[in-house]
Parts: sequence; C-alpha cells; structure tokens
Amino acid sequence: MNNIVTVQDVVTAFADFMEPTNAELDAIEQEMPRAYRRVLAAERDQANRACASTAGGAA
Repeated sequence: MNNIVTVQDVVTAFADFMEPTNAELDAIEQEMPRAYRRVLAAERDQANRACASTAGGAA
C-alpha cells in the first residue's frame, strides 16, 4: 500500500525545476500543429484502409 498518494502530490510539482521553461513551452507550441496534422493524416489513412477492405463483394 506504499503506492497510494494524494491527488495534490500527483498534480503539484515538488520543485521549480519540474516546470517547463518558456523555451520548452514555445517548442511544444510550434510542434503542436504539425503533430495534429500527422494524427489527422494517420486517421484518414486508417479510415481509407478500412473502407477499402470492406469495398466490393455482394451484388
């Protein structure tokens, strides 16, 4: 039972160095639109493959 912690312990950083720097936040912000486009493209490809595998067949 040693692994039980309070929500505050989990959510709150215990030291200042745990918080991202402004440079790190800026890098994340710049990466997000590209990452989002990659996710959308992957979802599109997956949907296209699913449709292609069920296409054709009975008349």
